[in-house]
Amino acid sequence: MVTIRTCKVFSHALGEYLRQADYYSQGMKVEGRSFGQLCAKVGLVEGAAISDEAFERIASNHHAATGSS
Repeated sequence: MVTIRTCKVFSHALGEYLRQADYYSQGMKVEGRSFGQLCAKVGLVEGAAISDEAFERIASNHHAATGSS
């Protein structure tokens, strides 16, 4: 029997890994910014910093602002 579930903590774990695993950014705050035509469709403002919550929503395939899929 195979059970398929969505891992809810994956996006949080991915975000933590990306923020902490970069050798060159040790001791510094890492900030992501969004650019491109799809920003508006996924709920991001082009050129603006991406919050942790918005990153986690996008990483789990949800709209950054509303959380809808």
